[in-house]
Amino acid sequence: IEEKTTAATTEKLVECEQFVIRRHTLSGQYSLKNDDRFRVLMNLGGDCEMESEGERIPLASGESTLISAENTDVDFIPTGDSQPILLESYLP
Repeated sequence: IEEKTTAATTEKLVECEQFVIRRHTLSGQYSLKNDDRFRVLMNLGGDCEMESEGERIPLASGESTLISAENTDVDFIPTGDSQPILLESYLP
């Protein structure tokens, strides 16, 4: 399943009872909305920054991050020449 917006192309790669995996290829600032569940994101390529509650944190290619279920919305902003590719995993 693929969804395109001006900010990203999102593909649902796996969906089962245990977990969901989605791939986001960013073309602009992408917002991940809080839905009260934690998420693990891995940056597969291209540098970006995460912004939440006014704080920006770099997420370089090859790095991973855990987003708390209590977190507010998180924005991902591309910072390099290549498109960041984020792999997202969460519980359904």
